[in-house]
Amino acid sequence: MTDNTKDEYRNKIKEISKKTKISEIYIAKKALELATNEANDKANNQTNKKQAHIGYYLIDKGINQLYDILKYKISRQMNQKDKVKAYLLGISSLTFLIAIGISSLIELNFWTFLLVLIPSSEVSIQIIQYILSKIIKPKPIPKLDFSNGIDKENATMVVIPTIIKNKEKVQELMRKLEVFYLANQSENLYFTLLRRL
Repeated sequence: MTDNTKDEYRNKIKEISKKTKISEIYIAKKALELATNEANDKANNQTNKKQAHIGYYLIDKGINQLYDILKYKISRQMNQKDKVKAYLLGISSLTFLIAIGISSLIELNFWTFLLVLIPSSEVSIQIIQYILSKIIKPKPIPKLDFSNGIDKENATMVVIPTIIKNKEKVQELMRKLEVFYLANQSENLYFTLLRRL
């Protein structure tokens, strides 16, 4: 992991410690224990690699399992589906309110309402996103440290989707692919074109 990601994990352990009044070392051991148990699970040969990482229990969905082991009750949080529903409900409600307001100012009829509905939706999306950007703290994305190159276990393929119309397009794409490769020469990093039919 990168140093910033390690710091984020440490800060999360501090935050949990303040909240639960439990030692940071104990919390770290329990999170490591959860990850190790998942990694050593012999009964399930299809062990989820994500759940075998300590970060899953600190900054991802596994945090609820960590709180369960620490015997700390947390307030119910909205799941992803509920968040999407609330977001869409907020946008649609605000859109209708704006559209009704504008159409009543101009002339209250169905066609005026439909005409201002699309611009109203754009305005309401901008308003909701602005409000959310002020309320919700961004969630950091953990990063792996590849400053010494990409190891074989994390081999990566960069896929460039394309539509090939003619022979010139193929030549142009191959030149671009060569430039990408020469600019990013690293072991276990591959480039390919994905042709759409």
